[in-house]
Amino acid sequence: MPTPPLRLASARAPKDPQTRARCGLPFSCTVQPLADGSVEAEGARTAEEWPRCGRCMAYACRFCAFDRMGWHCALCGQYSYYTSEQRKHYGRASSRASLPELLHDDVRFVYAHETPAHADAKGAKEGEADAMEGEARGKLASPSMVALVDVAGTSEKAQEKLEVTKSALDAALEAAAPGARFGLAAFARDVRLVDARGSPHVVRRVALQRSGKHATKTDLSDVVDVEEFLVSADACRTTLSAAVDLLEAGKGNARLGYPQEPDAAEGNLTEEANEASNRDFGGALQSMLEYLSERERDGVAKPAVRLMCFLFGPVRVGRGRVGKSYREPEEQACNGLEEEIDRSLIEATGFYRAQAVKAAAKGIIIDLYIVSEQFVDLASMRYLTTQTGGAIHLYPDAATSSLPQDVYKRLTCPQGLLVSMRVRTSPDFRVSRCYGNLHEDEQFENLQHIVVCNKYDAFVLDFEHTSSSGFDKDVQWPPILQLALKYYAVRPSVITEDDGKQKVVHFLRRYLRIVTVTWKVAGSIKQLYSAADPDVLVCVLLHKVVAALTRDGIAEARLLLQDWLIILVSQYNHCFDLARFGDIDDSQPLDIEFKECIALQPIPKLVYALLRCPLLSMDTISSHPDMRMYLQCVYSSLPPTLLHRAVYPQLTSFSSPDTLERHGLPLSRTALAMSGSPVFLLDAYTDVIIYYSSTSEEAPFPPPRESLIRKEADALKKDRNISPVLHILMGGRDPTEVFDQYLVEDEGTGLVKSEDVSNLGYTSFLNFIGTEVRVYMS
Repeated sequence: MPTPPLRLASARAPKDPQTRARCGLPFSCTVQPLADGSVEAEGARTAEEWPRCGRCMAYACRFCAFDRMGWHCALCGQYSYYTSEQRKHYGRASSRASLPELLHDDVRFVYAHETPAHADAKGAKEGEADAMEGEARGKLASPSMVALVDVAGTSEKAQEKLEVTKSALDAALEAAAPGARFGLAAFARDVRLVDARGSPHVVRRVALQRSGKHATKTDLSDVVDVEEFLVSADACRTTLSAAVDLLEAGKGNARLGYPQEPDAAEGNLTEEANEASNRDFGGALQSMLEYLSERERDGVAKPAVRLMCFLFGPVRVGRGRVGKSYREPEEQACNGLEEEIDRSLIEATGFYRAQAVKAAAKGIIIDLYIVSEQFVDLASMRYLTTQTGGAIHLYPDAATSSLPQDVYKRLTCPQGLLVSMRVRTSPDFRVSRCYGNLHEDEQFENLQHIVVCNKYDAFVLDFEHTSSSGFDKDVQWPPILQLALKYYAVRPSVITEDDGKQKVVHFLRRYLRIVTVTWKVAGSIKQLYSAADPDVLVCVLLHKVVAALTRDGIAEARLLLQDWLIILVSQYNHCFDLARFGDIDDSQPLDIEFKECIALQPIPKLVYALLRCPLLSMDTISSHPDMRMYLQCVYSSLPPTLLHRAVYPQLTSFSSPDTLERHGLPLSRTALAMSGSPVFLLDAYTDVIIYYSSTSEEAPFPPPRESLIRKEADALKKDRNISPVLHILMGGRDPTEVFDQYLVEDEGTGLVKSEDVSNLGYTSFLNFIGTEVRVYMS
């Protein structure tokens, strides 16, 4: 079933601000701009012909009232007259009955001949002709990707990382669409451009300089023109594959005369530290961005080029270098964990943010693939992806990484470019705040821009009432929310050339997607609770917690989450007459698990799991120094369903590999033992684990490929923006730490320090919340 692009935190809206404040639920929704499921309008009509309200500029939808001459807007009630062209389609009821925009809530139209081409100021018709000619030639949109590979290391680990990256580059070539262009470069203390026009390929080396306006003394375009560097992935596949195979870690790093760090010159560095002193990622990045920016010099608009950066360790030299560590080993005994977390989230250099702004302006998407167990300062580097529409992938261990699969998925996932998003509402409420990698328009209110977006990217919107009286009961229509999206997409087309040969070309096409939903008003707080969507609630909470984490630190973010649950439980007990504010004693039973409201029952476990996950947990040091920042970036873009899995994995029991018993087991050893099942399947978003208990002697291990549990595991890996790692483990024989880390409901030390519940098991956590609820309600 397709995921709706708009999901409401509750299918019912609070009737007024007072009800909104009392209920404790956010007045919010999630938006997935490119989620599947839109109905594409067919025929000759285009987006320009869609009627729009003369007052609020909303688009006509099935909730509007139509007659022969015009129509009443369902959002504001304004009457608008048809144009002569619109009257042909909307003037008669028989014609309106077949229009997709009046039959469906989610419809997509294409704009006629509209591309982001930079036409000369010679009139609209000439510009349009140029655009059409560009489409015919296939030059308007040649999908391009460039790989920038770290070859600074010489150690065995560095070679292992390079080998898995070679597999990823092979996957990238395999994923390249027909007609796509590919460029390969490497870096250490220099930039190495692979000229793959002929066979064999030629590597052009250009030294990096540590200071100056430009990262290199010689322009890379003087070495190899950028249009010649980006070669056809189809025609030059053999040469590119050979160049990938011949990539070598550390070769020739010492011959460039690049100034060394003092410790390196004296030979005092360890092998890993020496690699870091050779890794001038900042200089290589700046030089490649300047180089790729020259694609636009011919005045013809091109789609975004994707720069895939493969980084194998910290950057200790050149532009964008970072400190040795976010916490020195000798500080471990004296510094508290909270300080450690705060320092790992602080941007150490503004270099990468500045480069990201330049890249976004030139239509360059940056993806970061980091294969390193060391601190690389994601707090600074994250802007390379968040500002350009790229993605971050962090792999602490090359041997267990899914790097090739992730690269393939990333490159084959359809995407929208230059997305503009506007949400219009009925007059009684409005958008108050947006969360996610959105950029507000500087001129127009309530217009958001997204550089690049795919179907998995999600954002959060908060709403507020426009008056203290809330929704007007006398209005004919219920509250309506309309999402308008305009975006470009690269579409392939097969053309026949003069000699009769067929050729695949790509061109940009602009789309308009309109999603309209009604929002029924709740008559009571009970109705609000019963219509809640727990997946959307946890997504909204996550974005608010991340905002607090960035603004106030981890302790305050955790308190915000705990306090929200305490208030919600208190209001729920008051609403269902289980307890009264100001009239409660220790003997009075409370409902902490929302037993009277099915929709809210997952909430305590989701909040508990958020407090225990590495993003917010304070009981253990994370497996990677950058893990908290990495999770902050990843979680902030996940849609509700995937975020639910990432925060609280789903555990399923099987009586045999072919017989499913129960979904949704508690994440504890006690639940495993009490189930009596020998085999379990755990979906944790990044990991899919098939776990055999130590008593499962009769069940075949590993499970056969055709078994139900393997089919379920394979299905979980498909519709996901990453490739989760599949683990098949036998308890009592194999190391099971990867499985045990997800059993978060097991009891810990039972101690609560400074309102920190990190060490509590789930039962003790509920008791703690119950105690706090009594204090709050008294």
